[in-house]
Amino acid sequence: MSMYRDKFTVLIQGPANMSSLNNLESYLNYGDVVVSTWNGYKDNVLEIVGQFENCKLISEETPSRENIVGALKDSTFYYALKGMYYGLKHVETEYVIKTRSDEFYGNLGPFVEEFLKNDDKLVCGNIFVRSDVPYHFGDHVFICKTKDVLSAIDNLLKSYESQQELQSWMIQMGSTAENILCSSILKSKNIDTTQDYKRVFLDNITIIDINLCKPFLAMWQHGKKVYDNTFVNHHGIYNQNDYK
Repeated sequence: MSMYRDKFTVLIQGPANMSSLNNLESYLNYGDVVVSTWNGYKDNVLEIVGQFENCKLISEETPSRENIVGALKDSTFYYALKGMYYGLKHVETEYVIKTRSDEFYGNLGPFVEEFLKNDDKLVCGNIFVRSDVPYHFGDHVFICKTKDVLSAIDNLLKSYESQQELQSWMIQMGSTAENILCSSILKSKNIDTTQDYKRVFLDNITIIDINLCKPFLAMWQHGKKVYDNTFVNHHGIYNQNDYK
């Protein structure tokens, strides 16, 4: 039984991938696990997930991007938001550790320990944090209150799906998926993101060097790079002191 089980759920989001599925037992050391993927992978994943107690499989139809507005139709951002949303609806703990299906972090201790110092903060990995773009946090792995990220994603999806007014900061053209999601999470916490972004970032977000999380496997799909226990952030940011 995990010492964190009553507080944390690890959410694995994305197309089913053995990188994460082979390491469910490790993630269960930190709490419950929710695997959120698409129906095309369900049969293969169900047997693996079914071996473990406190591990749920959430599988939905792959969403259509045909009628969305504001999010790029050739980007995976909308898919990621929907996958996170479906999974978060089944998270029963106060806190969630969001991870990607194509990655694995064997030691989440540095994240958890830092987050428990102040659970009002968002704790993220440094892949790929950058300070030259406002609120470009590390969205590959992060911890926050479940209600905050669920509210943030719900707000974005309703806007992209034309259920409510699309705001300029949400539009993916000219903005990145990372800073849109980060801004939305901060706004869900009633934080004023119009102030000096570097100060706001450092006041509300803590950066963890994923090199502290060995063994790990991280991916930069667009750059076709695999980081196996060694990560180099080409933006030069590893912790708070580097964010300038």
